[in-house]
Amino acid sequence: MAVEEGGYAGPIEVEIFNYAIWHTPGDEVLHLMKERYLAYV
Repeated sequence: MAVEEGGYAGPIEVEIFNYAIWHTPGDEVLHLMKERYLAYV
């Protein structure tokens, strides 16, 4: 990840700016976020 390659090792925050996700049940969004975090971070 470019941020880590630049030396950043602090906390990671997720901000969602997506109308479809705002209207998705929270447990589904959390599951998707966890999957993608583990796959990409």
